[in-house]
Amino acid sequence: MAQQPPITKLLFHDAGDSGLGRVSAARRQVVRTGTVRRRIDCFALVYTTGGICSFEHAHGSPVELSAGDAFLLFPGVFHSYGPTTGELWEEMFLLFEGPVFELWQQQGMLDVARPRYRLEPVSYWESRIEKIWEQEGSSLDRTVRLQGLLSDMNRARDAQ
Repeated sequence: MAQQPPITKLLFHDAGDSGLGRVSAARRQVVRTGTVRRRIDCFALVYTTGGICSFEHAHGSPVELSAGDAFLLFPGVFHSYGPTTGELWEEMFLLFEGPVFELWQQQGMLDVARPRYRLEPVSYWESRIEKIWEQEGSSLDRTVRLQGLLSDMNRARDAQ
C-alpha cells in the first residue's frame, strides 16, 4: 500500500517571537499511515482525538495510544508515531520553541523520559489546546497560555 498523505488542516501559523518563545503553528490531521523515524528542531505537543496509534521515541519503548493520550516531542530527539495498520488516527498538534521552553526542559518540567500524558475528557483538553491560538493576543500571550496548559498537563499526569 502506498504511503498516503495525512488530511491536514492548518489552524494557526505565527512567525513572530516574544523573545521568550513562540507557538509557531497548530494543525489538525487525520493520518492513515505511520511516520518514519525522524527528528524535529522544535518542541511539539501532539494530542490524540480519535483512533489508535503507536508512539516510539529514543528514550522509551513503543506504546499504543488512543483518544485522550498526548505526548511531547523534543528538539533533536528521534521519534516515530502513526496509526496501526488499517486504522485512522486523528490528532491535533502545536509546534513551539524558545528559551522559556528550554528552561522548562532543563528544570525537568518537560521531561524527555516522560513525554506521555493521559488527558481526559477529550472535549475539555481539546478546548484547552484550541484556546492557545484562538484567543486574541500577541506571541507572548500564546507563549504564556501554553505554559499554563503545560503546567496543568503535568499536574494531571502527576495526579494519576
